[in-house]
Amino acid sequence: MNVLTVLPVLSLIVGIALSLHFGFPLYLGMVFSILVTLVSVHRLGYSWRTLLAFGWDGVKQTKPVLLILFLVGLLIPLLMMGGTIPSIIYYGLSVVDVRYMLVLSFLLTSATSYLLGSSVGTLSTIGLSLMGIAHTAGVPGGSVAGALISGAMVGERFSLSPAAGCWY
Repeated sequence: MNVLTVLPVLSLIVGIALSLHFGFPLYLGMVFSILVTLVSVHRLGYSWRTLLAFGWDGVKQTKPVLLILFLVGLLIPLLMMGGTIPSIIYYGLSVVDVRYMLVLSFLLTSATSYLLGSSVGTLSTIGLSLMGIAHTAGVPGGSVAGALISGAMVGERFSLSPAAGCWY
């Protein structure tokens, strides 16, 4: 086994461990690992131009995800400032029976994610509202977060929406 093939994984582990130990942001450990990986792959015989082309192809593939995250980042403050999410929390508390909060959270996020095709969009809109309802009602946050994330992932997996990437 060549050391150059194992070195990137070890550098990732060491970089993250050092970041955690010294209180640095985790991305610094990952940047360290990326630099070590680039040098290792270059020493395996790839040119810098080829490595740059591989990297650029990866960036191009993530553009749709970054666009969704950007738009969701714009949507959440607008919904909060416009009073939409506080209204949903207020009216949700009068409609939702707290005993069924976890099941309801799972089912609502599943249905919304199925229709939207985006687990991120679902969690940042209806998920935020349901988490607010659960927090106000005294339901444990970790359990609700698990139900929300699970529902959003299940809905996205079965979605036929183009946003889910299921149209081949």
